[in-house]
Amino acid sequence: MYLQQSLTDLQGVTYDMLGALPGNVKMTSKLQDFGYYEIEAQNDNLLCKTGGKINAHFFHYSVSDNNGGCFKAVKLNGKTFPCIVSEKNIFAGYQHLHFYGNPEFAVNFINACVIYKERSIV
Repeated sequence: MYLQQSLTDLQGVTYDMLGALPGNVKMTSKLQDFGYYEIEAQNDNLLCKTGGKINAHFFHYSVSDNNGGCFKAVKLNGKTFPCIVSEKNIFAGYQHLHFYGNPEFAVNFINACVIYKERSIV
C-alpha cells in the first residue's frame, strides 16, 4: 500500500503515497481475499523460479487496482487471482508468506540481500 501512488480512506479522502509502484489502494469496511492460499510463481523472480510455491495468508481491508501478476494465489475452495509485483529487487504484495513452508524462498531472499549489499559497497 505504501509503495503505490495513492490511498483512499473510508471517507473518500485520497492521500499520496510513495509512488514507487503504479496503483491506487482503497480502504474497505470488510476483509478482502481473507484466508490461506498457496501462491505459485508465474515467472522467475527475486525469491524463486517459475513454478515455485509457498503458503501465504491474506488479511487486509483494502483493494488495489494493481495487485501484480507474478504469482497466482489458489485457495482450497478453488478461488484464484493474480498477486505480487516482483521485478528486479522488488517483491511486494498483500500476502504474508510462510517461509517455513518453503525455506528456499527465505534462503533466496537472504542471498539477494547479500548480493545487494556487495553491490552497494563500492
